[in-house]
Amino acid sequence: MRPRLPPPSAILLPALALAAAATAAPPPPATPEAPEPAAAEPAPSAILANERIDALRRRFLDDDSRLYNADRSTTVEAPSLGHADRSTLLGFVDDLRTALETELGARGAPQAVASAVSFRGAQNHVVLRVAPPPEPGPEGVPSPPPRVEARVLPYPVGPNSGTARFFLLATIEGDVAALDSRALAFRLVDGLLRLRIASLSGGAGNAPRPVPPPAWFSRGLAELLDPAGRQADYDAVRDLWFSAGLPPLPALLSPDDPHADSDPAIAAQIVAFWLSYPDVPSRFRDLAAALAGGTPWSAALFLRTSVGDGADPFAADRAFDAWLYGRVRRILSLGATTPELVARTLVALQLHPGRDGVPADFADAPQPLERLLEPGSRKWAPAAASALRAYVLRQAAGRGDAFRAAAGQFADVLGDIAARGARAPRAAERLSAAREAMTSSATPAP
Repeated sequence: MRPRLPPPSAILLPALALAAAATAAPPPPATPEAPEPAAAEPAPSAILANERIDALRRRFLDDDSRLYNADRSTTVEAPSLGHADRSTLLGFVDDLRTALETELGARGAPQAVASAVSFRGAQNHVVLRVAPPPEPGPEGVPSPPPRVEARVLPYPVGPNSGTARFFLLATIEGDVAALDSRALAFRLVDGLLRLRIASLSGGAGNAPRPVPPPAWFSRGLAELLDPAGRQADYDAVRDLWFSAGLPPLPALLSPDDPHADSDPAIAAQIVAFWLSYPDVPSRFRDLAAALAGGTPWSAALFLRTSVGDGADPFAADRAFDAWLYGRVRRILSLGATTPELVARTLVALQLHPGRDGVPADFADAPQPLERLLEPGSRKWAPAAASALRAYVLRQAAGRGDAFRAAAGQFADVLGDIAARGARAPRAAERLSAAREAMTSSATPAP
């Protein structure tokens, strides 16, 4: 995936005007194992499982409206689109695969588990199809928003094999130019996870029915693939947690929890917590294998494949709380400054009794920094100003330009107070200006 998921019409599909699209075509089947033919260049019939699949493959490939990636594991079928627009869709799918593999630790994974976190090749074929747009409605009635449907479908490996392989068919319906790229990413990630689970099941007729992951797990994973949104998601959930608005972790882990299901930010934090434990590839393999074998999704399965076997739900909830609290020190989206971060910083940039060198009996509540300039504060003001200057400089690391500039203003005046006490030139005026600059320093939402 590209550095961030763009808004609906910015980068993903900048100028697509669709009049019609083709009907769905069967997928190109994976090449089954076959004896090496004598000819140097094998004929299609020597590779394909049977004549029927051979015919379907020719029908699928012999069409200029389709575009493929290098290993032909991604197909974009969109007859009404130009090559550049089909290439944009193709690149989106392949970038998404790369981001998903990166998040699950595919690079450097041991060979024994690498296939579990690989989303390429014949076992992971994706067909992205653009459906014909709907007929225009009555004048003045807006068209319905575009939507994406993703289905995992089987195709036979060979005659009388009793097993099947699978492919993902994702269909875009409606005005593609108005498509929300996050919605497309979610559907593709959900489909790829279900495709991986179906492939692990083997497709045998007598095998247990695979269980898909809950929609919130796929949505949370897709949300994490966009680095630009990670900080905002975390800050929103952290504020909800601090206000006691977040249920305990075990409750959030049910397949249809309304909080995780309706709020991508909550889903993203739960999935990020699952990913925070060591050896992600092996744990994902175990999770996918359990679902492929028909094990129902449950909080116990989530915890067993993250916190560990026999994890106590209450201990896991405490671990989630500690993880959520400790994550405040991380830069999750480089250059991003959320309103929540600004608010937290302004609250911290006060004189808190008993903290940062401020005497515990100084006041009954936090006081403005201007009180550092009072004669009665002269004895401890330099130490408090120095501590607060170090804090605001730490907060500025990796944030947006406006926030870093405002933090620099605070650091300058606090440095002067630390060096010269209450005699810092125009300190009160400069503190007020720095506070005003920080108040308006949040970066626009992505």
